Amino acid sequence: MKKQTKKRILFALCIILVFLIAFMAYEYYTEYQSGILKEDSESAESIHFSQNEATENTDFAQTFQSDILCGDNEIPVCSGNEYGKTHEIIKHDFYTLCYCEKFEQSEWVAYQLTASELEKVADRKNNFNSDPAVSTGSATPSDYKGSGYDRGHLAPAADMSFSEHAMDESFFMSNMSPQAPDLNRGLWLKMEEIEREWAKKYGSVYIVSGPVLNREDFATIGENEVAVPEFFYKILVSWVDSSASAGHYVWIAYLAPNGKTSNNPSDFVSTVSEIESLTGIDFFPALNAVVK
Repeated sequence: MKKQTKKRILFALCIILVFLIAFMAYEYYTEYQSGILKEDSESAESIHFSQNEATENTDFAQTFQSDILCGDNEIPVCSGNEYGKTHEIIKHDFYTLCYCEKFEQSEWVAYQLTASELEKVADRKNNFNSDPAVSTGSATPSDYKGSGYDRGHLAPAADMSFSEHAMDESFFMSNMSPQAPDLNRGLWLKMEEIEREWAKKYGSVYIVSGPVLNREDFATIGENEVAVPEFFYKILVSWVDSSASAGHYVWIAYLAPNGKTSNNPSDFVSTVSEIESLTGIDFFPALNAVVK
């Protein structure tokens, strides 16, 4: 009888142990799934959609799909000459910029990247040169020498690898801004990768990048006194065709400090309105009702 009692107790303990293991596994799975859903939800909130507004102006949406830079009303507009800065708009073959002589860099660089331009044809050459199109003379490569700052591309070279000419244009110093190595080689690089992901996913993406130049007294580097910004922004806009409707816009905006940060772009999601408030730039004059 004692042996049978021991066996029954042991069997009961085994049943209880199996039950506890099963219960703990279920709890872990539930918590894990909840975490995944939460992450997906947070990621979805980072990308903005404009279904209703876009359907009201389908003709313009198709213009945007082909080339949002086709008219002067569709590029960023600067607010004025505060802090003594000038606004010289220069249209290169593969991107457009607004150069500020006061700070010896562009306050924005804008261009469109298409899925077909993701095919790599040209290798990076690091042939940094002054921009001959800047009437007052741009910064020079020597301004950055020994400064501790990278010559950070606003329009990345990797986005211009579809053409030797485009690659060469990407190395004009007007397309550079002093970036901390931690930013340029980490978070900013991740944001540039997202640009190419959007071009592949949506067929094309319109990109505006630049420094926040909203003060008079920035630290400077080099003989030309290139201002060192404290923040950089990047804004992406794409048009999405839809079989169920006329389509819609999607966009996302990032605002990143010029220093060591996490390398997760989702930690630095901002809004177009916030960046416009900081910079004094109207990024989308023809899209104001849609992209904010």
